[in-house]
Amino acid sequence: MRLSSASTRGQVFDAGALERIALAAYDFEPGTLDAPWSAAFDALTFPAALPQRQIGRIEARWDGAGMRAEGQFDLEGSSSAPDDGAAVWRGAVIGRGQVGGGRVDRVAGAFVGRTGTDAQLATRLSEAAERPGAIDSGDVTALLGPEGDGYLAREWAPEQVGGFQVRFASEAPPAPVPVRLELAAAILIVDPAAPGFSLDALMRRTRRLQERLGTEGIAAAPTPGLRRRADVIAVWIAPANWFDDTDWPGGSPAARLGDASVWLRTHGIAIATA
Repeated sequence: MRLSSASTRGQVFDAGALERIALAAYDFEPGTLDAPWSAAFDALTFPAALPQRQIGRIEARWDGAGMRAEGQFDLEGSSSAPDDGAAVWRGAVIGRGQVGGGRVDRVAGAFVGRTGTDAQLATRLSEAAERPGAIDSGDVTALLGPEGDGYLAREWAPEQVGGFQVRFASEAPPAPVPVRLELAAAILIVDPAAPGFSLDALMRRTRRLQERLGTEGIAAAPTPGLRRRADVIAVWIAPANWFDDTDWPGGSPAARLGDASVWLRTHGIAIATA
């Protein structure tokens, strides 16, 4: 497979694959970002020369004195045999949407002494955690401001109760804009028909790749406003008929691909089919 070809990349990394890659790279709800999806291949390295760590141990024993000495040393360098079928992609997946919350146009707060009604309310709030139903409609009314904005009250100190109020602007959100999801990914060509193939071995190999590349500092700064699942994700390029196999959960190949993607994204893995 010639991933160096833009036309091949366009076929493999279609809209569905790019959305799965985005969801494997960042933790956001499906639908937060939407099509059209595109990819930026800022750098694509073939093959992936991975750091390889070798650990040796030297032990010595002096039986007469009953003493034992032990030493350990690490050797680290580039692998002389790059991981077969792996490539490194540095770039981004680009979708359309809004990242971040609405515009806050008002914030107010205050702390007051625990006297009179305030002290009674604070006491009832602290009791509510242990006795469900301790708060009645009068307490709820006391927690509402004159404009109907909700107060969150808490016990700040033994003699004080505080609250704050946040109001969001009511105007309609602006139109979706392109959002660039920065990522670094290890790309692996998966051949389920290869002798000795197993999903467990593929998962272990993938994890090693992610960990090794993570130590190389190749990850870009995450996109602001989104939480990244992993510094380095993995993309499996597999035959489309892999999900014809009924050993995968799901009632159809599309459903099996979807179910597998939901599980794999928690490990920072996405699937593209070819």
